[in-house]
Amino acid sequence: MIALTTGGRKMEVWDLKRADVHIAKEEGERSFVTFRETKTGPVRSVTLIKPAFEVFEKLPLRLDTLQIFPGVKNPHQPYDFRYPFDKALKMAGIEDFSWHDLRHICASYLKMKGVDDRTIMEIMGWKSYSMLKRYTHLTVEHISDAQDRLEEMFA
Repeated sequence: MIALTTGGRKMEVWDLKRADVHIAKEEGERSFVTFRETKTGPVRSVTLIKPAFEVFEKLPLRLDTLQIFPGVKNPHQPYDFRYPFDKALKMAGIEDFSWHDLRHICASYLKMKGVDDRTIMEIMGWKSYSMLKRYTHLTVEHISDAQDRLEEMFA
């Protein structure tokens, strides 16, 4: 849920530390995560929407590590979600899907909800519009809705 709603890359999410997660304490304040070790370099912060925020609320706080998702053998290293992720996909009968596909879905949902391109690029941590184009995929229904709006112009 965190990757799906923040657009975080695999290691950006897996390697989150306690200092990277800000949980709102006052009315009107927003909860957010900060991705510090990013592929493109710049640090970026992304608001946590309710489904992702609820994940953090349910996590036990371990005092022996700064990792949000501590590794099993070494709590100072990030947990490796590959096995449970692959197992969940298998149990759900989902094939040809990777953790990185969650990033594509996040970008596509933002685009389909009408979020402007520059904001999507900031959320996802992209510097070029070519990445935006590569990652955003519109559904047939979304394209049909757009065509319906065009049709209204001719009615």
